[in-house]
Amino acid sequence: MDLGLKSKTAVVTGASIGIGRAIAKGLAAEGVRVVGVARRTDLLAQLVQEVGGGLITPLEQDVMAKDAAERIAAFALKELGHVDILINNAGGSRPLPVDAPDSTWDEAIALNFTSYRRIAHALLPQMIERKWGRIVNITGKSEPEGLNAAFAAKAAVHAWAKGLSREIGEHGITINCIPPGRIMSEQIRRNYAPDYRERFAEEEIPVGYWGEPEDLAALAVFLASPVARYITGTVIPVDGACDGISSESLGRFQDRLMSSAATVFAQSFFHGTRADLKPGDLIVVGYQSNFTDVKPLSWVYFAATLDAAIWGAELAGGTAPGRVYVVEPTGPIEDDPNVTDKKFPGNPTLSYRTREPLRVIAEVTQWQGHAPERLQQMKDNLARLKAEGNDIIID
Repeated sequence: MDLGLKSKTAVVTGASIGIGRAIAKGLAAEGVRVVGVARRTDLLAQLVQEVGGGLITPLEQDVMAKDAAERIAAFALKELGHVDILINNAGGSRPLPVDAPDSTWDEAIALNFTSYRRIAHALLPQMIERKWGRIVNITGKSEPEGLNAAFAAKAAVHAWAKGLSREIGEHGITINCIPPGRIMSEQIRRNYAPDYRERFAEEEIPVGYWGEPEDLAALAVFLASPVARYITGTVIPVDGACDGISSESLGRFQDRLMSSAATVFAQSFFHGTRADLKPGDLIVVGYQSNFTDVKPLSWVYFAATLDAAIWGAELAGGTAPGRVYVVEPTGPIEDDPNVTDKKFPGNPTLSYRTREPLRVIAEVTQWQGHAPERLQQMKDNLARLKAEGNDIIID
């Protein structure tokens, strides 16, 4: 089928990776001239080179900048002459605690809703004047498994787009939303090991496999075409039949990942640190303790409770963000004597150590840190022990 897209023009935000990159390439393959907007100039340059033919023009721009919509519109109109198609794709997940301050909500709404609205309204006047236009918003589900400001923002996009569709339809302009389901991404590949991803797909995705960005791009390119002239105001998921069950499925997935007892593994173990690791990396002996300045440790310490690993991440030295990983021992393990025989009978804290490497299986990305006052209390206690000469690690 000829989609009739040749010689059309488009703006794609978040074009450097993942879904945005796949849509930009899909449009270019149909002969569309595209302004690709993103912050990562190196990846935009690679995209330009991959596509070739001068079909992609890169624009380094953060959509959160105050004048981003005006700058994107001005640049695109200068480069392309006019803009027929807008793909709103830049955004990001924002899981929040119940007591999150207004500033975090404001940031999430600005990124995931306001930027979409502002860029669209900056380009609409010339679409109305030309009596033709296509707006496609990449959004997200409206019924998340927990509190996530991004999903609230995406629900706002759905409502805004539906209302706008009734105002602009008479001008030959359509607007539609695509909530992605389980689409493979750079973040998922980094955070979850291949066997974990495969197991999740088998258990929780009805079609039995993860979608690829190109699977969603196929629909986006179709909706951007003249052929899709009678489709507007819709929300069309691309989710491998997860719609309606995805909320429960992801909840079970996260529960297995973060539980101290039952996961897809026989036993879950966690390690907190500030190191930037990926699935398959090995954590070996010889690193500095989080709790004392003595010589590098001859054991690797870990736990079967998430809380213990969170303490490790929060108390680790350095300024990088704390990270918590699901790990797998590669050799014999034993109870950690520093918090078992030394402090408690048995091992109620489920703390362990090993001389063999720990293999990183996945990263826990949605953990809740301790309250600031509690964290400071712990740091004060450690400082007191050090001052008293009692910061002794049984290693």
